[in-house]
Amino acid sequence: MATSGTYSFNLDIPELIDAAFEISGLEGARSGNDLRKARRHIDLILREWQNDGINLWTLELTSQALVDGTASYSLAAATQDIFDAYIRRGTTDFECQRISLVDYNDRSKKTQEGLPNNFVLVRGITTPTLYFWPVPENSTDVFWYWRIRDLQDSSTYTNTIDVPKRFLTALTWGLAWQLAVGRPNPSQTEIGRLSMLGQKYAAAYQNAREGDRENADVRIIPDLTSYN
Repeated sequence: MATSGTYSFNLDIPELIDAAFEISGLEGARSGNDLRKARRHIDLILREWQNDGINLWTLELTSQALVDGTASYSLAAATQDIFDAYIRRGTTDFECQRISLVDYNDRSKKTQEGLPNNFVLVRGITTPTLYFWPVPENSTDVFWYWRIRDLQDSSTYTNTIDVPKRFLTALTWGLAWQLAVGRPNPSQTEIGRLSMLGQKYAAAYQNAREGDRENADVRIIPDLTSYN
């Protein structure tokens, strides 16, 4: 018997909701309000996942042209954070390290110009803002950065979810658990099922997260010069 040779399996939002209802133990016809509630739970789960570390599939290499004497720059609203960054001058890349806002405030000469080697990111509510130190000394340098973008909203029912297929199981169990949590006056049997759903969700999400991490070795060399 031949295998399919295809790799296109995915779930659109109605299929995901159907699967979640099937394993949640909730029976009966589903109303339009049930579907809206389920979609709202999907978006809330995705927001929770955003706060749980780096979602590698959202990494995007982006650039920001620097301007002589301009220290701050607004980034795209969908930028959640910056994973890594560097300054490109001509054909050479220079390290640009992230520092804390406290460290930035400790710089006594914030208008000092030079090759920026530090940046601080103020995330704000909607639009993140970058501050460089030293302030860019020309308008030809380019700041290249790997941004962590927000997860896209579920939006309409015809969409698929903005997660890799390996996360679909976790999302289905998570949605089933959230739907079951809202059941009024649960019986002892339903409470037991609710506990099982929570455990299944936690295990599926942990498995997916373990597979979605940087696998390259990290070499750490301590700086012992101050001990000489």
